Amino acid sequence: MPDWHGHDRRAHPRVRFQAQAVLSVGNQPLGGFRVHDLSVGGALLVGAVAVPVGTTVLVRIGAPGLGPLSVSAMVVRTQQHPEGVALGMQFLRPPTTIAAMIEEAVLAELERATKEAARIAP
Repeated sequence: MPDWHGHDRRAHPRVRFQAQAVLSVGNQPLGGFRVHDLSVGGALLVGAVAVPVGTTVLVRIGAPGLGPLSVSAMVVRTQQHPEGVALGMQFLRPPTTIAAMIEEAVLAELERATKEAARIAP
């Protein structure tokens, strides 16, 4: 896989996460993306539209257990991906309620993954 373009400055643990997202700049939709992973600080989205590093977008995510949410984010990394283009997103000062929703979803997935690992460990 080619190298990332941009910076990787993760401050929060990420979990694999299945959800759909729509990106827009202002009132202009950019397209649909699949959420690949999620943290309180950002997400990795995969889709068909390349968005330049440094672009501020509105991310709308809908997923069971997370509910629909909208958060401003900046594209901080891009990379070609087998399914299109991967965008590393950094959330920009999400409201406390949205940050809490994301944190709850991440913690639930971490707990699920830990239980799964313990179940299959020898």
